Amino acid sequence: MQFTKEEYQKIINLLLSFEEANTSIAVQFLSSVDLVPEMITVIMWISFHQTSSIALSNTLDLLLEKGFTKEEVMSKRSYAYKLFKIRHNIVTSGLEISYRIDDKGLKELLSLYPKIQKEVEKLLAFHPYFFQEYKAFAQIIWDHYRFIEAEDFLAKVLQFEPQNADFHFFLAQVYQSKQDFGQAVKYYETFLTLAPAHLPNNEFMIIEWVIQLKNYPPSTVSALAELGTIYENQYQDLTKAESYYRQAIGLQAFNHQLPLDKLADLLEKKGGDWREILALRVRACEIFQNSKANILSHKELAQRYAQIAKAYEEKLNDIPLSLVYHKKSLFLNSKREIPSGIKH
Repeated sequence: MQFTKEEYQKIINLLLSFEEANTSIAVQFLSSVDLVPEMITVIMWISFHQTSSIALSNTLDLLLEKGFTKEEVMSKRSYAYKLFKIRHNIVTSGLEISYRIDDKGLKELLSLYPKIQKEVEKLLAFHPYFFQEYKAFAQIIWDHYRFIEAEDFLAKVLQFEPQNADFHFFLAQVYQSKQDFGQAVKYYETFLTLAPAHLPNNEFMIIEWVIQLKNYPPSTVSALAELGTIYENQYQDLTKAESYYRQAIGLQAFNHQLPLDKLADLLEKKGGDWREILALRVRACEIFQNSKANILSHKELAQRYAQIAKAYEEKLNDIPLSLVYHKKSLFLNSKREIPSGIKH
């Protein structure tokens, strides 16, 4: 007797409930059929989640009943333990990732993963539960490393979920970091097609490694700004770069200062209108000043306002506005700094 794939999935659902009664029912069903190879690894993987010694014993006995030797069972158990270790080190709530795993642990998982890659990929297609686990794993690799190490994991997710906009964004950043700008543009543009108005408010606590990795949440504004950066710096197509920056600004997303700064720099490079350039720089400063995320110190923000004040005087001979921003600069220089990492 053989079960269909759908019937196997229903049995897996019983096993995944991790309740002893359900496990016993599932084992009874499986006792009456020839097990497909993927199902064997599934059973062993699940056995490590069992808090009940009876349920664990039942799953192990099932394999012995099917004619496997103790050595074969232990070999499968070894594979399953490696899968469990990956699962155990990923703390997820839906797709929200908790950063409880340290770099040492991730490097260990990365070195371990190729040894069991075929086993994992069998599970991906076998039951959606395992794919969600893999997707969470791929995102953690990107969140912590972002670069080359994440590429294969992200690409595999897109094989199963080609419409997943976030993972197109993640891959675009990987390719951008590898200086494969053609591929980066391709994935950013696909992200924009799938998420033309994905606008998180971009207001989160900033910590040092986030800044170093430029590891911000996917957003339409960020994708447009990065496309502008590629066309400006790599392809020297300033017209197209300006178009991307203006599209990003036109979305009027809360708390995104990057395209404002980028467009101001580009217009200054092109010899553009200084009144527009300074208006962009003022808006960027206001975002920094009003943000709850402690991105710039008062001193750094004061320096920005001082530069704006100087430009109003020297470029536009607008003394009243120059004085306005000089006052802002002096006020910020007089303020006591709030310790890093505390919202204000």
